[in-house]
Amino acid sequence: MDANAYYRDFDLESINVTLRFCQQEYGDVNCVVWDASLVLSKYLETLYLKNNKTFDSKRVIELGSGLGCVGLAAACFGANVQLTDLPENLHQLKRNVDENMPCLKGSVQTVALTWGTTFESEPYDFLLMADCIYYPEVYLYCYYYFLLLVP
Repeated sequence: MDANAYYRDFDLESINVTLRFCQQEYGDVNCVVWDASLVLSKYLETLYLKNNKTFDSKRVIELGSGLGCVGLAAACFGANVQLTDLPENLHQLKRNVDENMPCLKGSVQTVALTWGTTFESEPYDFLLMADCIYYPEVYLYCYYYFLLLVP
């Protein structure tokens, strides 16, 4: 672990799992787990509590995964998840996937995705995004991926 790195733990009480994320003291938007990711992960937990089969074997994609909190939570509930982010952000994302692998009930794959590029795939059951729209020019990309990826 490098000198400006530190860990943040996040509990999914319903399944007795603590996810652990390596964060960076300095960096761009992908250096920490943002509060919106924690809130969305807790929302996924409420869906799981209502029906513990909600995510079983479901295809899930997370756009702008950052450190992977939301997608990893979905995988803990049984989803097969693709975590996407910019190519230069995948190292930290993969590090957090490896750290949390023992907690996962579903599968996780990391994929480089630069918004605005073509992304071909079969439709997903869930498209997840948390706090990743900062600039007006990306709104259309979000809509494009929504239309492309969700049946």
